Amino acid sequence: MFSNGWISLYRSLLEWKFSKNLEMMGFWANLLLMANHENGYCRDGELIKKGSFRTGRKILASRFGITESKVERMLKKLIKSGEIEQQTFTKYRVISIVNYTKYQSSGQQANNKRTTSEQQADTNNKNNKNNKNNNNNVVSEKESDVVTPERIVKGWNSIAAQFKFKKVIKLSPERKTKCLKAIKLIPSVDEWKAILNHIPKDKRRLNGSDEWEGANFDWLFRNENYLKMLEGAKNEN
Repeated sequence: MFSNGWISLYRSLLEWKFSKNLEMMGFWANLLLMANHENGYCRDGELIKKGSFRTGRKILASRFGITESKVERMLKKLIKSGEIEQQTFTKYRVISIVNYTKYQSSGQQANNKRTTSEQQADTNNKNNKNNKNNNNNVVSEKESDVVTPERIVKGWNSIAAQFKFKKVIKLSPERKTKCLKAIKLIPSVDEWKAILNHIPKDKRRLNGSDEWEGANFDWLFRNENYLKMLEGAKNEN
């Protein structure tokens, strides 16, 4: 899964606070190798940004042959030292390498004056096979057949501009969760286009007028209204 491509390690890593801890060094190097070298999407539609990857405590424990509690302790040390950030969810977590993007260029040279947290993986983008360098079933961001929360928001805002109702300003974690749940039920780009295109017609009828009061992005996911819109679009055809 991680057999293609390569990363660069700066020599100043030898001056890192954990440099004499071989276990931490190995753990850190593996996190760098596991990070995405470009933005990508998981099969469930979640965007995993460059320098980040999706994993779990059990996965890491199994990979390194250590206990889950030890994984947590090591991650906390890296968070405290400013090397990584992480978002935790019910079934998984997303780990992000701090400053990964800033120092990913192959033209970057080692500089002993930089701190280790500033000298993260330098990914070689020349190896196209490296697009598959993670174990999250991530597909390229360029693929047009992938439904994501961001694409749904973009589609909604396009209709919002046309019919003068509220645009989505921020894709909050709660909204993103609702989007991902809906995407699992409806993974088709064409069906989401049908849903969004049908909203102006069906929502007006539901209100009994031409007013768009109450027709906002959150309404789409309330009581699974997106399923009703899809049914309406299919019946219309």
